Amino acid sequence: MNSPNTRDCGPAQWRKLQEVIRELKDRSRLGSESPLDVRNRAIQLQILATPLVPASIADRLHALELHVNDVASHDWSKVEAELDGIVPLIEDALEFNRLHPNPDLPEDIQRDFREAEAIREVSPRSAAALLRLCIQKLCKHLGESGTNLYRDIEALTLKGLNPSIKTALHSVRVIGSQAVFPGQIYYEDDGDTASSLLGLANMIADAMITQPRKVDELLGAVPEGKQEDTARQDSEPPSFSHLFVAPSKRGSGGRI
Repeated sequence: MNSPNTRDCGPAQWRKLQEVIRELKDRSRLGSESPLDVRNRAIQLQILATPLVPASIADRLHALELHVNDVASHDWSKVEAELDGIVPLIEDALEFNRLHPNPDLPEDIQRDFREAEAIREVSPRSAAALLRLCIQKLCKHLGESGTNLYRDIEALTLKGLNPSIKTALHSVRVIGSQAVFPGQIYYEDDGDTASSLLGLANMIADAMITQPRKVDELLGAVPEGKQEDTARQDSEPPSFSHLFVAPSKRGSGGRI
């Protein structure tokens, strides 16, 4: 296993994993579980987390000594100590697998983006509905109407948005004859659709906000006099006089 992949589990499994992690953390904080409870939670964690985490963490999970004959008399302190170290690693691995909003997005869109990402596994249809709303709000932020996403995306394409993004937006029903109204639940949306919408929202932000900002920053680092020289050179027609050489003067004998 090379990298975590939360798509390997369904919504019910994902919710159960979150519940088990929460219960293990509460146990560590409250110290209120019996040895049998600790063992059962650890076995559940092995089963649920193994498909999602890197091999190094999965190996530590499966190295736990859980299958013993006498549960009551077994010393579980080592298992508990190891669990206290493994659980934060699992949380970090799963968080690493999440998509984060482009920091150049307006804060309200970032907030919606994070909410959609948080529910993507358990309710992909809700996440997709929220993300179409994010894209509508992003179009308005970029100076378009927000009332007709097809026209908005056409206008952004004329301003430099990659036409392939427009094609992708068709495929996830943001625009086109089968488009779903922003914020509306659509029964065929799934986790892949929600993931695509997350990526597309970031791509639009990168193309229309981040990249122009970076260009402006680079220009800002150029001395003002140099910028003026460049602008003047760009405004003048090109001269090719340096390509021509004046003919040599003929000698008195008429020979060159």
